[in-house]
Amino acid sequence: MGLLSLITLVLPMLVEFAGNQLAT
Repeated sequence: MGLLSLITLVLPMLVEFAGNQLAT
């Protein structure tokens, strides 16, 4: 249904989360 949309939303969030962890 909206699985692709969900992934498109989660992927950037994960990338930003990873960047935040590295910045810390």
